[in-house]
Amino acid sequence: MEHAPAGVEPETNPEVARLLKEQREFISERMPPRELAAYLVIGIAFLVAAVAFVMVGDTDGFDVVPAIVLLVAYAAAGRVHFEIGPGHTDPSLLVLVPALFIEPPATVPLLIAAGCLLSRVPDYVTGAAHPEGALAALGNAWHAVGPAVVLAVAVDAGGPRFSDAGWYLLAFLAYVACDAASGITRDRIALGVASGLQLRILAQVYALDALLAPVGLMAALATAREQYAFLLVAPLLAALAILARERGRRLDNALELSETRAQVLEAELEATRTRMEVLGAVSHGLQTPVAGVVAIAGVLARRGAGMPAEALTEAAGRLEGDALALRQLVRQALDYVRLAEGEPLPVRLADVDVAALVREAAGRLPAGATGVAGSASAAAGSGGEVVARADAVRVHQILAALVARALAVSPDPAAIRMDAATDARDGAPAIVVTVTEGGEPLGPDAAAGLVAAPSGALGTLENQGTGVDLFVATALAEAMGGTLAVTPAAAGNSWRLTLPAAGPRTAS
Repeated sequence: MEHAPAGVEPETNPEVARLLKEQREFISERMPPRELAAYLVIGIAFLVAAVAFVMVGDTDGFDVVPAIVLLVAYAAAGRVHFEIGPGHTDPSLLVLVPALFIEPPATVPLLIAAGCLLSRVPDYVTGAAHPEGALAALGNAWHAVGPAVVLAVAVDAGGPRFSDAGWYLLAFLAYVACDAASGITRDRIALGVASGLQLRILAQVYALDALLAPVGLMAALATAREQYAFLLVAPLLAALAILARERGRRLDNALELSETRAQVLEAELEATRTRMEVLGAVSHGLQTPVAGVVAIAGVLARRGAGMPAEALTEAAGRLEGDALALRQLVRQALDYVRLAEGEPLPVRLADVDVAALVREAAGRLPAGATGVAGSASAAAGSGGEVVARADAVRVHQILAALVARALAVSPDPAAIRMDAATDARDGAPAIVVTVTEGGEPLGPDAAAGLVAAPSGALGTLENQGTGVDLFVATALAEAMGGTLAVTPAAAGNSWRLTLPAAGPRTAS
């Protein structure tokens, strides 16, 4: 099914918004070579046609004083701009129509070109428009050629008559044809505007012109009785100027809204790309534990009845380890989504023996390079139990992330150490868990990058598992009122998880 074409307003058509913005920027700047060439060709072609028309046409009856008045009036009307897409229209038709009857039609195109130039003089003086825009002003006078030729060839002199209404309609069609041909050619060469979009824009332009043309003819009829009666359209021009100014303000707001929407859309696309990469990395990370669970479950299903107790215990331990890894990945992914959406991470605070959690996490470390189990250690502080006010599940989640990081970067598992102790050096009692890893010491920028929100999971996949582990771990520590930081150690790095200590227990 074909989609309906977009409108020609910047609020609904991004292409129109882009062209309108470029056109506004273009007015005050020098033209690029391509645009300069387009305007030069259209402008020179107009001058050739207009001068040739004067040379071969009838110029008898040209009156200088009315011509000057018409020139000033046309310039004033040309200052009223209705922006439509990459171009604009104005109510100058209210002056053009009387001009075609007051002066010989052969002289009108050059008179209109002079009016176009005069209307832009204030902009050239103030710097609002570049002087090269004079070429555009010449090309903009093409619309006067068509009706001038029709009236010069087909209509007898002597002022407007209702009996010539058919010729006046033909003159308007010639006006549309000349203006459309020059405008489409110019914008196609200069701006690369698609013809379909141009035609939709011009349809609005000529709809307005079709409404103004009868008013211009009425002014011409009045001028046939009183020489300067066409000046009575001045209040109408003032009213249209007010409407044009209001439309300009609305277009300013529309452009700002369009730019804001574009920025928001780009931010949303970037966030979506990041989430897709994170989800892709999570999916990749899930493959290993899922494969382990499937394999071990298959072995137990086929051979479990005949396996010795020691082998069953080992298989169950591996199955539990892979299941815990799966749970860790799922939790990290869900927490990342919450953080990305700006939601707080849920925690349930209670008194937690952190030393027990550290010993459990250390017990899941692989044996050292020498094959001696327990090459990583966990030790409680001198006070016996190390009790924090925290969420046991969340502390376990943080420790799992730190262990995964340590295993990924430590050349020798024997270099990994885990300790839990009390610390009251900062005034308030706290529980500090230290995880020491091997590998290269981290600089400040690298350390900050590990705990920052990932801009792309794949870039951090090698040292952060799913690319969000340490980012989520830092947020979890803060949600429990603690901190997670890293400092270079003698051979590697030391991660320091600080949690609030539990309050004194009341005797039952």
